Amino acid sequence: MRVTLKNTVFAVLLLLSLVFVSFQPVHAQDYSEPTNPVDEESDFIDSFTEMLPGIYVSWDWWNETSQDVYDEYPFYEDDGCFQYNFSVVAENGSIYTVQENYTFSYQMNWTFSNLMITILLDPDGTFYNWLVSQPDSIDPWMYYWYPDVSALSGDEVFIYSSFYYMDYYYYYDYYSEFTWYNSDMVEVDPNEVIPILSEEYEWASYANQTYDVEDEYTYTSFGYDISEMMLAENTTRWMEHYFLGMSVFNDTNDNGIMDNVYEPIEYDFDEDGETDWTEYVMLLDQSEITHEFYAEHAEVGNIQTPYLNADNEIQWSAEVTDIEGSLWGTYPWVGGTLNYYGNGDDIEVPSEFIEPISVNIERLEMVYKFSATDDAAVIKIDQHVGDFTDPDTGQIHSKLDGLSLSLNYWSSFSSVTVIESEDDWDVSAPVLINPSGVLSIRESTNDFATIDFGGTYVWGKDGTTHDVGTTAIPIYNITGCYCYGFSTQEGTAYTEEYTYSMYYYSSCYGEWSGYSITHDPVFSVYPMKAPGIVSQLVFNVYTTSIILASVAIISIGAIAYRIRKLN
Repeated sequence: MRVTLKNTVFAVLLLLSLVFVSFQPVHAQDYSEPTNPVDEESDFIDSFTEMLPGIYVSWDWWNETSQDVYDEYPFYEDDGCFQYNFSVVAENGSIYTVQENYTFSYQMNWTFSNLMITILLDPDGTFYNWLVSQPDSIDPWMYYWYPDVSALSGDEVFIYSSFYYMDYYYYYDYYSEFTWYNSDMVEVDPNEVIPILSEEYEWASYANQTYDVEDEYTYTSFGYDISEMMLAENTTRWMEHYFLGMSVFNDTNDNGIMDNVYEPIEYDFDEDGETDWTEYVMLLDQSEITHEFYAEHAEVGNIQTPYLNADNEIQWSAEVTDIEGSLWGTYPWVGGTLNYYGNGDDIEVPSEFIEPISVNIERLEMVYKFSATDDAAVIKIDQHVGDFTDPDTGQIHSKLDGLSLSLNYWSSFSSVTVIESEDDWDVSAPVLINPSGVLSIRESTNDFATIDFGGTYVWGKDGTTHDVGTTAIPIYNITGCYCYGFSTQEGTAYTEEYTYSMYYYSSCYGEWSGYSITHDPVFSVYPMKAPGIVSQLVFNVYTTSIILASVAIISIGAIAYRIRKLN
């Protein structure tokens, strides 16, 4: 009896120790120092690390060049073995042969880099536990676009943050000469034949000279984007945000906003009398935009992988330096529109060419800071745009004095209902709240995502703080599986299964004149189960387990004491 009681006590102690250990809080590894990334490949699932309780992070730094892809350097050259013949007919019916001999050489190389950060906010750990049981071969984006909703409890937010850089170079040299022959293949003077060509062969008049064309083309592209996914009751939602670039505008009314005028063009594809799609075309002769920036070359700067900063936020960053490019002017179409999408048949030719402004930009940096509040997953981006300088003088470009700058973005919001319902449910269109510069995406009266692209910015000229001007335009909104419709800011769309909307918006910096800008927009997602509530539940379970374990240990201690007395 005493032996059995002892064994029982030991078994209970062992069981309680296992329970106690199972509810130990997760202590993150030391991520307090930023690191520079190295090229490495790892399985997507295995690469997740719990940097904070309930916050799992994975990252990948990927570099690839044309030399990596091709066994040989992608260069081709030939010394003139190309020949092409075609025939032409004169007015008198005589046939002539034109022989073209040409050489063509080219050179092409490129570099591509990508920093991908994946964050899974999962306070109760249900989705992460399901994730680690999946095969490593599955593409990471499958979990974003096609999540297993049975594994989602509603407290999760899936976030992808990407920085990409591509540098492309292309060179070609083309040399061509023509020789004309009569029907007996005797060489003739093309200047004597061209005037007597029949009308349908007059196009061949170009073949009476030598062509030597040499050119090179460089292109640098870099960008930043954020993608978010979450479950809200019976609906999976996706939010995507992209950095589009920079524009210069002349703030003629001094309101700090790039005032552009758009003309809505409505489409009724199924001719049912309802608008299926609305397109907005900018009227440039009535808008304040003057230039758009295009990069020609840049270098990848400092890249930092995720670490815990002093504020216990998960931080990472990406930087582009030594940016060379041009500000291309927009054309003041007289009484017309700049035809982006081919509406209408007549395209007017601008009266004069606007010479682009060559500029160098010191650097462009995005510093990301992720945190989980009691009710939201939040990413704040400290974005810094360096000085715009004159390549010849190295000073702030004088042509930018008095002008303003805007950083442009577009965001899309889509959702799919997981469980079909015969009853309609109300989905309000995204609402722009002026003048605060907050784009709120909401269902009924509850926000499930917000973008705060207003606030204040620091002007590099003198370090002063100024208000950010904001402007937005709804591009289109699609609702339903087969029923499509555009929805204004005040309107409401009804759907049972699918919604999609897209917005262009800009953060405007009225005081600029070419000097650096520092601004921090904030992107927030509100999961169905607030992180604070779930964390409190987990904490309560953990605390309860400690109390129960303590009481049990005291009780078992008393039992053990009685056993000793019985001995």
